[in-house]
Amino acid sequence: MKVTLRQRLKGDKITLYLDYYHQGKRNYEHLQLTLYPDPEKGKLTKEQKE
Repeated sequence: MKVTLRQRLKGDKITLYLDYYHQGKRNYEHLQLTLYPDPEKGKLTKEQKE
């Protein structure tokens, strides 16, 4: 079995998922994890305002 951590860019967010091969079949699982880039200085993100 081979497992790879992949990332997909959606707008300014990065989502993570696992891509794995088992017995010749490719499968993937969404990890429900989202990465946010560092905001520019003096700029608040939506999550910080709430």
